[in-house]
Amino acid sequence: MIKHICNLLILLALSLITLSCNSDDNSSNVIEHNPYEKYIGKYKGNYYGGDTGTWEVAISNQGMISGTVRSSQFNLTFQLEGEIDANGNLNATYQYNNQAAGVFEAVINEDSVSGIWSNSLSNLAGTLEGNKF
Repeated sequence: MIKHICNLLILLALSLITLSCNSDDNSSNVIEHNPYEKYIGKYKGNYYGGDTGTWEVAISNQGMISGTVRSSQFNLTFQLEGEIDANGNLNATYQYNNQAAGVFEAVINEDSVSGIWSNSLSNLAGTLEGNKF
């Protein structure tokens, strides 16, 4: 009987030791990776097609995009806003007088940018390219 009680106490102690160890005990040593880190910075380039001009954007550490689009043909400046995903896919809309005018859809590969743009107000479209600076 005493032998069974001792075995039971040993088993209980081992169970308590096992349960007290938690898998997140070392979580303070984990370094979180920012999925947007390699895209953070400023980019600029040109766009071509139904209109021509330049564009410039800044990408934040949260993947948010803000910038401008300048039309050479129509002598207008648009505000550009959007976001980038962890794979480098850039999706942004540009506005004129607080009205959505069009979209930029591009991919960032290394430090270069390539994609398409469209302007729904003027029914124009084309391509875009650029680089990080």
